[in-house]
Amino acid sequence: MGHYSEIMIDKLNECKHTITYQVRKSNNLVERCVNCDKFIRNAPHDKPRIYFGKYKGKAIDEFNTPEMMSYLYWMKNNPEVWAKLSRNVQKAITNRMG
Repeated sequence: MGHYSEIMIDKLNECKHTITYQVRKSNNLVERCVNCDKFIRNAPHDKPRIYFGKYKGKAIDEFNTPEMMSYLYWMKNNPEVWAKLSRNVQKAITNRMG
């Protein structure tokens, strides 16, 4: 094994990535190691969110004005847009609309 590989293995053994923190990067929550700041994984959101357009990053349950609700109706009635949403987001929109 080359010297570089041995150094990398030593570094990995030093840091077990057991303590992480979350940071918002763009529209994603990302987990990073507290010790070495290495990317660990994309963290799941606690609520279904819109990932594009006017309300990008907004949780579905935060849609509470007539204008916001009309946006949800527009998305649901536009097959091209609806197909791009995850099932989880589709379900949240359907539930929110009642």
